[in-house]
Amino acid sequence: MIEVYYSFSSCCNTCRAYRALKEAADEGHAGAEVELAFGYLLGIYLPLDTKTAKAILMKHAQAGNPKAQAVRLCCGSTSLG
Repeated sequence: MIEVYYSFSSCCNTCRAYRALKEAADEGHAGAEVELAFGYLLGIYLPLDTKTAKAILMKHAQAGNPKAQAVRLCCGSTSLG
């Protein structure tokens, strides 16, 4: 199960959403994987992991995902991780 960080004693809706994104990504949903990459990139509700974010975003940028391509265009392929 994905490790989600939050400051509440019970699971918040955002945490549930990230868990659902992880499940969808594990089943091959490219859009879910890109959304998770942003969580890793920013360290929001997920552990900060720029190397994982970069790997996911570069994979999907090459496959034509516009969000991933925008990150590559704005940040460059070497400025992440």
